Amino acid sequence: CALPISRKTKKLIAIAIAAALRDQHAVRAQLAGAKNLGVTKAEVEEALRVTFLLSGMPAYVYGKAQLDEVMP
Repeated sequence: CALPISRKTKKLIAIAIAAALRDQHAVRAQLAGAKNLGVTKAEVEEALRVTFLLSGMPAYVYGKAQLDEVMP
């Protein structure tokens, strides 16, 4: 029986998806929620690297730019 994934993991998945879609509002909203859950900038950067692998460099760069503004 698999354990449910944590809220932090779900938030990182949401950030990665929003970055892949290049949805500025969604990325910023998910990053704000991530800060409230104690997600670190390093954890978000790792999720964005996975986004890069699956969605390419533009999605990574887009997400990273939003991250640097929201979590300097």
